[in-house]
Amino acid sequence: MRSISHRHPLLALLFAFTLSSCEFIAERTIRSLGGPEDRAECGHDSTYASSPLIDAIKHVPEFHDCQRFIVSGPNRDWVYGALHAIYASSSLDSLMIRLGDPLGEPRVDRRRSGESAVMMALQAGTPVVATTFQRNHRVVAVALAYSGGGYEPLGLEPGLSCLYVGTYRIEGDTTTRWFARMESQGDTTAADCAKSSTSQLTAGKDLKVIRTTADGFDSESDYPAVARWDWDDTRREQYIGIKCGAAWCEVGDADFVPSPGLDAPDGASRDERRVRLIKGWYDQQYLAYWDEKQSRLTPTRILGTIIPVPDLGSKTSVDFSSGYVDVARVLLERGDPQDGAAFAMYRNKFNFRRTASDDPESTLSIRSGPPGKLWRARIPGPPSGGSAKFRHVMFRNVSSGFESSGYVVPAVARWRWMKSDEGTWTRCTSGCCEMSSY
Repeated sequence: MRSISHRHPLLALLFAFTLSSCEFIAERTIRSLGGPEDRAECGHDSTYASSPLIDAIKHVPEFHDCQRFIVSGPNRDWVYGALHAIYASSSLDSLMIRLGDPLGEPRVDRRRSGESAVMMALQAGTPVVATTFQRNHRVVAVALAYSGGGYEPLGLEPGLSCLYVGTYRIEGDTTTRWFARMESQGDTTAADCAKSSTSQLTAGKDLKVIRTTADGFDSESDYPAVARWDWDDTRREQYIGIKCGAAWCEVGDADFVPSPGLDAPDGASRDERRVRLIKGWYDQQYLAYWDEKQSRLTPTRILGTIIPVPDLGSKTSVDFSSGYVDVARVLLERGDPQDGAAFAMYRNKFNFRRTASDDPESTLSIRSGPPGKLWRARIPGPPSGGSAKFRHVMFRNVSSGFESSGYVVPAVARWRWMKSDEGTWTRCTSGCCEMSSY
């Protein structure tokens, strides 16, 4: 998940002083600067993506992910390409129930090479039921993707695409196997993603699925019902991460290599291990830098990680009104020797610092403001000295009916992509807290 953007402080201050209610300041800024082609963020400016699959949670950004993909430039350098959004299904928590037990489903004939037969049949656009299975095989849509320009490794074409997954077992083998299909819906703003069997699938791209369960975490509640973009550092390609029952599924091109997971510190509590060992709770991406010479955003080799505090989901409005509440930890790692200016920018804007043995993580804390006013974030300086930095936070409450329908804002933390700004998303009580760089 790659991020960031150049700041226009005068514009930001102008909007901050002129808005009289708790509106989305950054969205107004982005619209005035770039127009609709530079969409601000999935979960907010999302008129280009509608579906019964996602509409119940579409406007809650913690569930989804949105960014411009990193691609190779003319000199094999990294540049930003088109904007892409991935929206998690609002019924992702019930995926395993809707898929059913593979034991009761048709099994693959071992003589057709099992897994490869599924891939070959789907790749050819041939209904799997006619070549591999004895009868129709169940599939479930788990995400809706928007692509601003297409992305071949994931089978994305301009417009909307539905991501379907299914499970099966090879005859004589009790191992449950997974397959995925990305199916383009064309350059449209709405899609139903309602297909339920392999016989209904049409031309699209088959994707590899790697399902991982963290040691000691075998409950569905251990895995957040979210979708994320992730990065294969070996092939330098994006792939998808998404909850799949009591596990995290990574979905990508046939030879994709998943990103390394985080480690948990020695002696960490179970809750601390959960938010660090299971992808989806935290967010990780190469951050961006505004290149003054080229007048454009440039991807850096600075790997930024934002991790929610383990008890974020238990914090109430009383906690946030009583003082600053720790919501996340931030690490900035790696980096190219030429990334010194970018590190300095993050230090200056957020007090986010290069990871060191005596200063491994920055702490992000938030407190609430008066009704209708901006909240406030605090990031302390390093142990060696330095004052804290304070930044504005926009609290966005969920829509009426969201919680009464049984939904809960996941207690996750993630980076936020904007054209002219950048910051973070974290859960705050029953809503979302967006930290900006002013």
